[in-house]
Amino acid sequence: NGLTQAEVAAAISVTRQTISSYESGRTQPDLETLKSLAEVFNADIGDVLYGRNRRQRMYKHMRRTACILSAVMLGGLLISSCILWITNTFFQVQSGTSVTESTRSLIELRFALLNAKEIVNEVWLAVFNLGCLIQLYFLIALKKTVSLRIKLIWYFSIIAGAFAVVMPFAATDSLYSYADYFIPIIYKALPTVTIVVLISITIDFVAKRKK
Repeated sequence: NGLTQAEVAAAISVTRQTISSYESGRTQPDLETLKSLAEVFNADIGDVLYGRNRRQRMYKHMRRTACILSAVMLGGLLISSCILWITNTFFQVQSGTSVTESTRSLIELRFALLNAKEIVNEVWLAVFNLGCLIQLYFLIALKKTVSLRIKLIWYFSIIAGAFAVVMPFAATDSLYSYADYFIPIIYKALPTVTIVVLISITIDFVAKRKK
């Protein structure tokens, strides 16, 4: 910030020699002094402890995690929607169909495909939820660094992308409705992402109020 040792020392009520000792590594500041230094330099206490390089690395990890989360969600939805659409398009079983030798293989294949779709949904949702917890950790650690605008852009883009992926399948499925395709998004993925963003925004708001 362009402050001299004397100016920093005066701001936190210590001697210039004390600041010099901190910089040279001969002594270490206590927690209260670290908080005071963070306020003087308008920085997070993590920056004072570890430097801004650590914060930049965490920001890169957060962006990478956001990309992975988007890919996992959209890829999982694409695969499960594709399986459901193929099942309903090529392996339809009419209501009231009796199980006979001629229909048994079709019914078994249909159930196998639907089970495969559920397994795909469970796998990508488990990975997605774990990734959201990791993302929440980064957002909390990087409080006041990631702007509200960036958080909302990520939130709405990942949700819009999810609906865009399943829309073509839902629109051309003659057996199932839109709701059958949208359920994994609305009731499983959307709440998790919403909670992550809301917690992060709340923490940022509280941190700004304290400041």
